[in-house]
Amino acid sequence: YDVTDVFAIAASYEDGEQKCANLNLLTEYARAYEQSSPDGIAGFLRYIDYISKSGGDFEQALTVTEASDAVVVKTIHRSKGLEYPFVFLCQTGKRFNLTDLGGAMQLNPERGVGLSFFDYKTLTKRPTVFWESVRRANRSELLSEELRLLYVAMTRARERLFIILDISDKSIKRALELSYEVSGYKISPAVAEKAACAADWLFLALLKHPGFAALRSRLGYEPYTDGGPDLPAIAAELPPETAAHEIAEKKIIAKADGNLVNALKESFAALPDKRLTENEAKLTVSEIVKDDSLGFFPRVPDLGDSLEEISAARRGTLTHRFMQFCDFERAARDLEGEISRLTAANTFTPKEAEAISRKGVRGFFESEIYRRLSRSREVLRERRFIVRFDDIAVGPELRDIYKGTDGMLQGVADCLFEEDGGYVLVDYKTDRVRAPSELTARYAPQLALYKAAFDALLPKPVKSCYIYSFVLGEGVETGGGQL
Repeated sequence: YDVTDVFAIAASYEDGEQKCANLNLLTEYARAYEQSSPDGIAGFLRYIDYISKSGGDFEQALTVTEASDAVVVKTIHRSKGLEYPFVFLCQTGKRFNLTDLGGAMQLNPERGVGLSFFDYKTLTKRPTVFWESVRRANRSELLSEELRLLYVAMTRARERLFIILDISDKSIKRALELSYEVSGYKISPAVAEKAACAADWLFLALLKHPGFAALRSRLGYEPYTDGGPDLPAIAAELPPETAAHEIAEKKIIAKADGNLVNALKESFAALPDKRLTENEAKLTVSEIVKDDSLGFFPRVPDLGDSLEEISAARRGTLTHRFMQFCDFERAARDLEGEISRLTAANTFTPKEAEAISRKGVRGFFESEIYRRLSRSREVLRERRFIVRFDDIAVGPELRDIYKGTDGMLQGVADCLFEEDGGYVLVDYKTDRVRAPSELTARYAPQLALYKAAFDALLPKPVKSCYIYSFVLGEGVETGGGQL
């Protein structure tokens, strides 16, 4: 087949016009491909095959033109220079975009820059005279452009123009307020600039027109004059006054389904649960066991610290912070060098660095627990967690308080390391005690909470907990305590 035969076959189909338009578009694609590629027809066919296999498609050709017997929807801007037999002007009640007029800076090519004034004493924003002058000029220019657009829209029709106006109570009240300021047949610029949408201008011009007598009688509005020189013929069609009442009478009020209402009430009924109001939604381990020596949120270094002002509790916090940020291997080899490195990195002030317990820290790196930790392939430090009480194994008291709620437990463990198919939880203590057994008795609930949380979070269970005392230079290992 030659090209003529192909088009003749396509035209014989019911949608022949669309098929012929698509063929014309295909030839345009082929011509463009030939100009940009040396591969010829074979290359173009491979290109089409690639588009088809990749799930793509070419766009359909348009068969409707401006001259077609069809409805064309256009913006006012896109309709410039075009004419149609009939034009429907819609959305006349859409408000003008005046957002830029509220800015603190107003710019105008002729009047320059206008700035508003902010009074810091009264915390109020006040317009200046020049700001108001520039703003009014900008508003006038903006409304002038909107009026020109309305003119363009109303001059696109060759035979008849249909204007859709909203005659709701709100729009009519607005139109009446403006119309009372107009006398005769001329609308002053001062009144026109009060318009918020194109409908305001249209109402101002039409309310006094003889063709709007029916609308005026419904509104109870009587103009100062009626008729005038060279007024165009305009007809207004209003919906019947009874239409709204008839529609209201035809409305069917459906009765509620009693069974469905009861089911919905049961589904959404709020059952009072005192636990949700009398207990905190989130607790930290420290709040539960009344232990404030953990230092969950390390204190930011204070450049005004002096060694004499650093208390024993603060020294303990600094020791904890050193264990958090230090490089274990470096600290084990050269403790003073590691302290100097962290001080240079602004982790500690020089005075804070002096307060770190060298004896306690050095004892840790010489202990059996550190030798075990150094052999581990996974070491977790300052491991923070937040878990639901319902997701962990806690004691009966906490379980009864938070069962079925979203109560949360929050905390942070000093160190965990993996060993022989489980984890060992290491907790640092700087309390002044005489024997490790005192720490075991004092912190058993805390260790139990840690173990319960990490049993739920880690891939392997916590097999034991180890409390290391920097004061004693030794530690004690437990099974995790009991809740």
